[in-house]
Amino acid sequence: FEVGLVIQKVLAANPSATKTCLVGHSMGGLAARAYLQSLGERNGVPVSYGGNVAKLITVDTPHLGAGIAEICDSVVGAPFCALLGGINGTSVAVDELKPASPALAQLNNLTANPLPAAAIDYVSFVGKKPGLILNPLVEGDGIVSAESQNLANVTGARSLPHTAYDFYVLSRSDCDSSGLQSHTCVTSDLCVWDELIRQLSPAQGLPADQLKIAMTASPDPVRPGEQLVFRMTVANRGGTDLSDVVLRFATPDYVSFYAPSDTLPPADDILRSFSAGQVARWTLGTLFAGQSRTVVVSATVASSSVPPDGTVIRACALAVASDGRSAAAASGAVVDNTAPLRLAMAADHDPVGAGETLSYT
Repeated sequence: FEVGLVIQKVLAANPSATKTCLVGHSMGGLAARAYLQSLGERNGVPVSYGGNVAKLITVDTPHLGAGIAEICDSVVGAPFCALLGGINGTSVAVDELKPASPALAQLNNLTANPLPAAAIDYVSFVGKKPGLILNPLVEGDGIVSAESQNLANVTGARSLPHTAYDFYVLSRSDCDSSGLQSHTCVTSDLCVWDELIRQLSPAQGLPADQLKIAMTASPDPVRPGEQLVFRMTVANRGGTDLSDVVLRFATPDYVSFYAPSDTLPPADDILRSFSAGQVARWTLGTLFAGQSRTVVVSATVASSSVPPDGTVIRACALAVASDGRSAAAASGAVVDNTAPLRLAMAADHDPVGAGETLSYT
């Protein structure tokens, strides 16, 4: 019911629009689905879907539930789950996220409660954080498995117009004190926002707006121990000034840099070193109409914990102005971890007899 009210308010504020795009993180995605499947209620009265949604994007949503809910609702597991974002094992939410819960059974019965197939696009953002302590063999974000995050895995959903995007989100101390999960870090991850902006844009490309950001990474490929240079140019392509422009750069995996010597201009935290998962910030101030500013980050690719050959080191950047305008971009390079010097040797014939000449090339 609440989802429907929000949609009505958004459409009322935008009279030229007839439909909205819904983005739901975690159980927010389930709430959005409940609205589309006409499972909402108001004072005990069912609320029907209003035909006013163009796209549903679910991010780390437990469509099939979360196995960790069973663990959290136990004497042994409750203290551990309290570390994973403060999960309360006795809450209604945890109870409903058990894979066999009546709430999920109703929601995932697409025969009785179908998702609209006409004029709606469905997108699943599937977050992954390898090396989970609870079950290292299951991919996911530490709380919800990758399988559960993909709407297509719900029985009957494969016929829907649906796309799934896999992404890797690092745990960060500002959103997860345990370091064991990335589920609570997704909504503040710049790479996720970069893809969200693209998903919410018209088919012909990103919406025309005056704040733009271009990003490159070089060299590509890059070798362990080399400097990987990210160049970000933030531009005001409009006819009016933009004030209080801030640029944020999410440090990718396998690289690190030191603000005073490796950034130009220096990051706001001028005396800080940045490593994987940490976000550097630059206060660019006012961008006058037609003006652009470039920020360069020269990051060192790890040579001790060497990234596997073929690894893509991808970084994201997000620029925001005081009036709410924003722009995002991503760029990366492939790691070349092959041996720089190789020796091949061959004999001219095999077998060889006594007294024969054997040549090596």
